[in-house]
Amino acid sequence: MERTVRDEMDMEEDLSKLYERCMDNLLKWSLAAEVKVSVHGATKRFLDAAAEEARSPTTNECTEKLDGLYESVYNARWHHVVGVLDGEGTGMEVEEGKPKQSWTYREVGYTLEKDDGVEQSGAAPPRLMVLTSDKGWPYSWEWEEHKSTRDC
Repeated sequence: MERTVRDEMDMEEDLSKLYERCMDNLLKWSLAAEVKVSVHGATKRFLDAAAEEARSPTTNECTEKLDGLYESVYNARWHHVVGVLDGEGTGMEVEEGKPKQSWTYREVGYTLEKDDGVEQSGAAPPRLMVLTSDKGWPYSWEWEEHKSTRDC
């Protein structure tokens, strides 16, 4: 434990030295040989390793295709459900895209408030309908294989 405390104190001392000499990024660190001599060995090794990692990044920046249960979430698109009146009562229909915003906002100072002065159309007000199922929400078409969708 004593060694850990000493190492931390050395790091703090080195940090102060580095800031005094305007060493506030890894590029400056890699170019300043005289500054490297003035810091403790552990600090030098730590900063050298970080500078080397910054020079040659090994992270893969391509997207990873997810297979399996969450494909529908990964490739999600906007759709919404609207109520449809027919001869037998109210039905539901899925439409592509985001639903229309049925109200507007106005700026009041630094905040937004609902604009109650919006013109009312002849259409019926929107209704909230909740889709449910005894089997839960269908996250995957592989229901029979896994026998459960409650895996989030």
